[in-house]
Amino acid sequence: MNEKINISIGSPIKRIIDGVLIWREEHALKAWIRLMKSVRKHRKLHRRFVARQKRIKRLEFEEWRRQQEEDELRGKLPQLNR
Repeated sequence: MNEKINISIGSPIKRIIDGVLIWREEHALKAWIRLMKSVRKHRKLHRRFVARQKRIKRLEFEEWRRQQEEDELRGKLPQLNR
């Protein structure tokens, strides 16, 4: 039971362990790349969303301001006629 396992540089066990480690590193790298790709996509979509929200808000404000100006003109015209 106290037999020492030979994991010298050229041993099959060492090659298997190295292969698994390399596979894990490659797998982790691919997973990281996939994650960063989805993060970039999310950020891009979020920037578009924020830009659209700003545009909508600006248009709503311009419409509100135009309505206020029209209301002021309507309010002032009857006073001018008096």
